[in-house]
Amino acid sequence: METGGNPGTSDRVPYSEGEGLVDYVIGGQEITLGEASIVRFEVLFKAGADDVELTPEWSSNLNGWFGDRLTLVAQEALGGGLVKRTWQMTREANEERLFFRVSLEKR
Repeated sequence: METGGNPGTSDRVPYSEGEGLVDYVIGGQEITLGEASIVRFEVLFKAGADDVELTPEWSSNLNGWFGDRLTLVAQEALGGGLVKRTWQMTREANEERLFFRVSLEKR
């Protein structure tokens, strides 16, 4: 929890029509390998960008994208208006390649 904030009011940042969803939400992303079978996918997003639903997805072939198997394991306020979310999944032995992305949908 951070001190300050907007007690009694919203910290929501309104979406402006014509603004790109990626520019509105994403502050950066990173993929890291943990233990041999653990993969972590981190996305930095702008705090208060509540007008867009951010959904992590993975694929082993870039054709089919899935949201299952990704578990949110951490969310951290970084300051400067950014929040980092970390998802984790277990890589199966037959998955030689994994790709990650976030799907953005305006609410």
